[in-house]
Amino acid sequence: MAIFGGGFCMDIEMQSFEARGLCLELKKTVAEMKETGIERLIPEIGANIAYALPTAKELTDIAAIPGRMLRFKGQVATLGEPEMGASTYMGKSLLVVRKYFPSARCVVNLRNNPVIRRACTELGFSIAHMPVPPGYRQTDADFYDDLHRILANCRELPDIIEIPDRINLERLILVLGEELKETGDKIKSLAAKEKMLAQND
Repeated sequence: MAIFGGGFCMDIEMQSFEARGLCLELKKTVAEMKETGIERLIPEIGANIAYALPTAKELTDIAAIPGRMLRFKGQVATLGEPEMGASTYMGKSLLVVRKYFPSARCVVNLRNNPVIRRACTELGFSIAHMPVPPGYRQTDADFYDDLHRILANCRELPDIIEIPDRINLERLILVLGEELKETGDKIKSLAAKEKMLAQND
């Protein structure tokens, strides 16, 4: 019994160690993205980036930013440091993605407009399109059902999932990745391409 108890405590300590490391990685990546200048990609509702442990099964296995990343006076502001289980929306989205692509560990929600869509295309990102909901109305449950449906038809993890117009909801994209650095690089590339296209229009 003592051996089992000691092993159980060791498992808890290891999980805590991994969670701290996950949050520190995410903190560093968010700081790098903020310095790069991604403010034009931040939606009105704010953005969040979810980063999962390799064996993530539930929201508490996923790190995110409490209060999201927000646009403030031409910059990106965060209201807190990464915590486990800090984002229900992005966390649940990532858990759905992982049911079809277990290697996926990151997702972030960003603005969706014509320039950003063009930037995604010119960067060669693979894009999955969520269907327009009936009457442009989509509940949270509808969103996750639609997410399941489009992922079930994907042969490989898409770089981008495009979320359509919905009544009273902002149009967004989800950027997906298997690793945090990969996802951060996609976002920084997208920010640079969007800025270039906007200046040339």
